[in-house]
Amino acid sequence: MTGAMGGPFGARGGGGLAMNPLQLMNLGFGEVVDEKWRKQQILELEVYSKRLELVQDQIKASIDELRSVGGSTF
Repeated sequence: MTGAMGGPFGARGGGGLAMNPLQLMNLGFGEVVDEKWRKQQILELEVYSKRLELVQDQIKASIDELRSVGGSTF
């Protein structure tokens, strides 16, 4: 799932290349650009977290449905 979405972690999450291409070029635009990328990373992680919550809810609903249809417990 994370492969299709490009991964949730960016530069510091162990996901390969940095998400900020300016860091790769080492142009030194300073803290303003770094702050923008930090804020963007926070937003993306919040979206990813919400997506995980939705997936968990869907899984729980599927389990409940399967249990009610089959009538058996594990």
